[in-house]
Amino acid sequence: MEIRWLSRLFIVLCGLFFIIAIFSRALFSEWDIPGIYFLISGVVFLALSIVFNRQGFLLLLGAKTTRKGITVGSILVLLVLLLVGVNYAATYLPGRIDFTAEKNHTLSDQSKKMIGEFKAPVEFLYLQIPDENSKGADETIRLSLQKYADQNPLFRITKYNLMEHPELAKKYHLNDQEQALIVTYQERYERFYKTDENSVTQALMRLLKGKKTLYFSVGHGELSLENTNPRGVSSLKKEVERLFYETLEINLEKEVLPENAAALVIFAPEKTLSNEFKKKIQNYFEKGGRIFIAFDPVQNPDESRFLSDFGLQMSSGVVHQEQNALANVGSFVVSGWAPEGATHPIVKSMGNTSPVMFYVTGSLSELLPHAHTITPLIVSPQSSVLRKGFTKQDSEMGRGSYVLVSAVENANKGLLLVSADSDIFANQFLYQQMNPTFMFNVFGFLTRDEEIVKLPDSTKVAKDFLVTDVNFKLYIGLFAIPLPLFFLIMSNFWWFRRRWL
Repeated sequence: MEIRWLSRLFIVLCGLFFIIAIFSRALFSEWDIPGIYFLISGVVFLALSIVFNRQGFLLLLGAKTTRKGITVGSILVLLVLLLVGVNYAATYLPGRIDFTAEKNHTLSDQSKKMIGEFKAPVEFLYLQIPDENSKGADETIRLSLQKYADQNPLFRITKYNLMEHPELAKKYHLNDQEQALIVTYQERYERFYKTDENSVTQALMRLLKGKKTLYFSVGHGELSLENTNPRGVSSLKKEVERLFYETLEINLEKEVLPENAAALVIFAPEKTLSNEFKKKIQNYFEKGGRIFIAFDPVQNPDESRFLSDFGLQMSSGVVHQEQNALANVGSFVVSGWAPEGATHPIVKSMGNTSPVMFYVTGSLSELLPHAHTITPLIVSPQSSVLRKGFTKQDSEMGRGSYVLVSAVENANKGLLLVSADSDIFANQFLYQQMNPTFMFNVFGFLTRDEEIVKLPDSTKVAKDFLVTDVNFKLYIGLFAIPLPLFFLIMSNFWWFRRRWL
């Protein structure tokens, strides 16, 4: 009796593990590591159940179920063939059920739309030098890129061993022992360094649309892209190029802004802007051009007249924050925040836990009447004071919250972003607090890259249904082998006890 009871227990466990295997198959749309492990476990339990009740299984399989004599065994064979056929067909069909908290295995609608625009073959190349870590990397990369291949049959993933294909290292300009991820399309290629959706989708966008060019104004004492000093913007140049924009300098006093310009950036002009320069800026804006300009409230003699053409003016004073939580980094540092209830795309995703930092900033105010839409993006705290100079001894011009960054937009989708401080993206502040996030948002919106996929919140960790090599060894060592052995030993003990004691 005990032997039959064990057989029944094993058949129940077999069914349980088969159900888990089918669930993991639905989760990953293919027989991945977890599904295979559970499937093997189910087969093991089925074998044990048969061993403990061979006669019963033979009688069951030979039992006739219809008038025409079809046996249970024949039905099981047909059922297995049906399941194998369904599984084989499913491997060639897109579709995936994603149960992760952050939908890590599901592409955003923006990415899906972009993938559909490819009308020629796209190939992901994983150029690898095999080592002890290769197996884990292979699985991670394949799972990340398979999402794209599932959306478009023109996408495929290919892995190459660089030890066997050294010509690829030369073709893609790789250093010695360097590995790479490359995506190719119509004899063009892009390299990407991470397998998250943001990185892969941006690489595909560059292939599809080409790189966008940011033009930085020169000729008026603007901050230099090559300046590595604290007030330089060399770090900004590095970051926007890492976002795969091209950066070029232009002197609009002598040149014309090219039609392919994604945006124009003007950092802290110290010299008076000519009427010709201002006319070019105005025409570019009216035709739908995108501009970012950052002023130094102390060294800009011409900012108020220039901004008045767009419905803005800049104060002649300096904003102070007397209750300054960031006073340890300088008495002239001011923290800025998105206004309460802000809905503009540039600041909508920004939280209120960290500020954007400014250094010696002025304030912006709206002039009436004007024909544009003006939206405050960053404002100072209510405790702020506007003074004529840098010290508390300077006379006050007002107290309250002041606008530090504004967006001016027109009916033709022209955009002018104005910062009352030129240090907001300078080397000394670019990586402080919320400044890098604000910078990414600014340049993404400035260049009409609203479709760029946003990185997920790093504080929310998804629980992926994956099994590593270590976990598999623990599973085999602590479960797959010991549990059947335990039941086998206990069944023999019970049999021996009944037979001899």
